[in-house]
Amino acid sequence: MDVTNIGAVLKAQRHADKTQKAQAGGADFIHSLQNAAETDASRLDAYRKHLEERFGKIMVQNVGKDQRSMDKLGYGTFGAGNVVIAPNILKEMANDPKKAAYYEQRIQEHFDNLPQTRAFLAAMGHRMISSGVVIHPDGTVTYYLCGEESPETRARVEAENKAKQEKKAKQRRENQLRSLEAARKQKQDLTAFLTGGTTAAGAYTCMGMSDTAASAADDYKKNMNQTIQLKEVL
Repeated sequence: MDVTNIGAVLKAQRHADKTQKAQAGGADFIHSLQNAAETDASRLDAYRKHLEERFGKIMVQNVGKDQRSMDKLGYGTFGAGNVVIAPNILKEMANDPKKAAYYEQRIQEHFDNLPQTRAFLAAMGHRMISSGVVIHPDGTVTYYLCGEESPETRARVEAENKAKQEKKAKQRRENQLRSLEAARKQKQDLTAFLTGGTTAAGAYTCMGMSDTAASAADDYKKNMNQTIQLKEVL
């Protein structure tokens, strides 16, 4: 028997076995990764289901902490109990019981305070449009509230404003009438003065005034001429 050939065969066999084991190991590793991914996804889905059983529908999305982002969310949701969680925080909650307990408590605070929030709005004559809690990507928590005047309050305010406007309009009319009446009375008094008639102040006649008799007469004549001219105008 050729020993050299036997050694070559054994070497080839060992290489084949090594290659097979490596391929099998690679397949096992890939399968392990797939199982891990499936396990994480299952855990995440199961945890989200748990949250929704406790708090209702959960929105998983990133929301900024700036006013514009919060306004967009507030006007885009309706009713109380809106819960928004950033995807990375939801994953942390699903894998960390301590974080889960912390954030669930923060969410619960929103629901616990709803009666007080509604009472607060009612005292203002407002009603709730939207409210909820947001867990941002950095882990901070924001509670938001959107409201408006209730129909009853709006009707009352409109009635009060209408009454104020009507009162102002009435005062303006009364002031105009008083002004017209004052002007009419002035005209009557002036006419009575120029015609030598009587007014509430008594009889008026034309007179001339000066420091000498001759000058007084001239002044009287001048006044008479002005009186005649005014009469013609009137």
